[in-house]
Formats: sequence, C-alpha cells, structure tokens
Amino acid sequence: MSYERKAYLFALLSVFFWSTVATAFKLTLRYTTPYNMLFWSSLFSTAFLLVLVVLTRKKVVLNLKVMLLGILNPALYYFLLFEAYRRLLAQEALCINYLWPVVLVIFSAIYRKERPTFKGILGVFFGFLGVVIVSTRGDIKIITSKKDFLGDLFALLSTFVWAFYWTENSRIEIDSIIKLFGNFLFSLPVILIMVIIKGGVVFRKEAILGSLYIGLFEMGLTFFLWLKALEYASKVQYIASLIYLAPPVSLLIIHLVLREPIYMSTVLGFIFVLLGILISRAELAGNP
Repeated sequence: MSYERKAYLFALLSVFFWSTVATAFKLTLRYTTPYNMLFWSSLFSTAFLLVLVVLTRKKVVLNLKVMLLGILNPALYYFLLFEAYRRLLAQEALCINYLWPVVLVIFSAIYRKERPTFKGILGVFFGFLGVVIVSTRGDIKIITSKKDFLGDLFALLSTFVWAFYWTENSRIEIDSIIKLFGNFLFSLPVILIMVIIKGGVVFRKEAILGSLYIGLFEMGLTFFLWLKALEYASKVQYIASLIYLAPPVSLLIIHLVLREPIYMSTVLGFIFVLLGILISRAELAGNP
C-alpha cells in the first residue's frame, strides 16, 4: 500500500473513531460520574501510551512544562467536557466543543500581541453565533426557562482550556507521543485525588468498559493513528480537511444510538461553527 493510501486510511479511521466518542461519553455516563470516567479513561490511555512508547523505543524526556500541562489535559479539559456531556444533549456538547479552533485564533492574537484582523473577528463571530443558536435551540426565550446552563458553560470553558493547552504544548519541541504520555502520566495523581474527594473509585463493569473505549478511541490510539496519517501524507491540508466529516457522522451516530432527535438549530449552529472554524484556519494559515 502506498504512503498516500495509508495516510487516507489512518485519517478516515481517526475520523470514524472520533465520531463515535460523543455517543460513548453519553452511554458511559449512564453508569458512572464524570470523575470516575475521567480516572478510568485516563488510566487506560496512559497504559496504551506507555506500551506505544516501549514498542517504538522512544526516549522519554522529563519536562516540567509537560507535567504541568497534564493538569490542563487530560485533568481539567476532560472533566469540563464530561460534565458538559452529563448535563447537555450529546449534540449540544459536541457542537460547542468544536469551537476550540475558533478560540485558538484569540489565543494566537494574544501570543503574537497583534490586533485582531477583520477575518479573525469574523471567524470568532460566526463561531460564537453558532454556539448561541445551539445553546438556545434557536429560541432566545429559552434562556429564561432552560434549567441548566452550567453544561453550556462547561462545554465553552473546555474550548478555552484546550486552545490554551494546544498553544502551550505546540511550543515544546518534544516528540508528540512523548508529550502526550507525559501529560497523562503526571495528571493521574491529580485525577485520583479528584476522584477520592468525590467519593472514591467505582468499579462497575459497564463504566470500565466504556472508559476503556474512550481511553483508546478518544485519547490514545486514535491520536496515534492521526499522527501517522499526517506523517504519511504528501499534502497535509487534504488529510486535515477530512476532520470536517466528523460532525455529520457524529450527529448520525448520536441519532441512531442515543435516539436523540437532531434539532434544526443544532444543524444551523454547526454550520456557523464550522464556517467560523474555516475562516479561523485561513486566518492562522496566513499568520504563521
């Protein structure tokens, strides 16, 4: 098989697996708490990354910044994300979380100490407009009647945490797998303390199996497949564009498995969020 075909194969596998995790989050949360799901999925992902490091004979480099970033990801980021999925419909949490590339433009402007361009402002506007449409389900009056907006807040905060983590992590010149392994390894004690404070580790078969799936196909294996896709690709931009297949596939799986009716407001909101992402990516590409 040629390198280009391998690139597309690995990329499509990654997109498919990432398209299933929103449904996996909701299914697993039926049997456990966000804290326990975070602990078990992080544990399984760390174990997988350790095996990967050993098999590929990569040199582990201890880095204080990598260790500290583990507090952001996976500890804080996935806690916020899992809590959002516990409180919201899967389609709502999914859409809001997709806003992170737009938020990345904000952090990029701050780091470069540049005034935002019209294109950057437009991308942020469309992205957040999409989030408002999804959060209110197309009816602004729902703000006064919807019981729980904390889920929206958690999902939105997760995008800022991820964008900040991504920005800082990309500035560390260490192998990507080693960085991710370091993040997860040094976050485990923090996550364990969080779980103990919230009542301790729960051993329930359904929760552990769901967390195993999440640890592999959201955090560990899929990230490795995506890196391999980018490594084999002759034109990275074509491979990277395949990630836009994930939202519609995710919504389809959510509808078929979770039986959530897909609101038109979700579809419209997603269109605005993706439009904001496309404009934002063009802005970032034009400002290396």
